[in-house]
Amino acid sequence: MQPLLRRSNGNFPRIATAQPELLAHHCTEAGLIEHAIDNWLRAGHRAVEGSANVEAVAHLTRGLKLLEDLPQGSQRDEKELAFQVALLTPLFATRFGSAEGERAASRAMELFRRVGGDLRPLFRALYGLTMGGGAPSAARRGSHS
Repeated sequence: MQPLLRRSNGNFPRIATAQPELLAHHCTEAGLIEHAIDNWLRAGHRAVEGSANVEAVAHLTRGLKLLEDLPQGSQRDEKELAFQVALLTPLFATRFGSAEGERAASRAMELFRRVGGDLRPLFRALYGLTMGGGAPSAARRGSHS
């Protein structure tokens, strides 16, 4: 099964584009963790684009869970930052002011401090904390780092 899944990413780009959640599920089941993680992120983004926020949260949460299996390091932190930032929109759309949204925003800020790079994720996390009903004091602390 694994050789078929490895080939499917290259030979069946329509599946990867149109149904990344299907590919992510099969990669997860086959133990192709890094492929699964990438496809869960794509599935989450695709769901958000279609305003399928509940599905987006589910896809992104599955990818985050798989990230726990990867070794600690900057690559893992970068991937987790992408997941945490991607989670903000669907969490705020479905659970405005929730503790989950605040945790995702706070974690994104923490990861940004470690990883650095593009400021847009940090701004999004700060916005999430202040507009999503999170603790403004946490957002102010994050903005001074």
